[in-house]
Amino acid sequence: KLERRESNMFDTAKKAKALNFDEAVEAKLTVPQRRVFALNRCLLALYMNKVKECTAALSKLEREFEGSELPVLVRAAVLAKDKQMDECTKLLHDYAKANPKQALRVKLTMAQIQ
Repeated sequence: KLERRESNMFDTAKKAKALNFDEAVEAKLTVPQRRVFALNRCLLALYMNKVKECTAALSKLEREFEGSELPVLVRAAVLAKDKQMDECTKLLHDYAKANPKQALRVKLTMAQIQ
């Protein structure tokens, strides 16, 4: 089962690399399409343990999802993967405190990691 998952990740990574748009093509996408593409790029890098690539893609994700909790959750996942749990918890707590009405997923994530 693990080999199949790794194979699927590799295939997905190859497809994603083929879809790396230049800025002119990406500008033609709708905002929701750009957001989904940025999120998927981050998650794929995270799942493939490419932390530097994920962190680079995360800055684009933060621009695309400005005001959303999704970039915070991805950044928290990167911190957790790097075993920086204190920073992860602080990031989630700070976001939840600053955005109490938009932080449902963040609060659920905090409850899950404690």
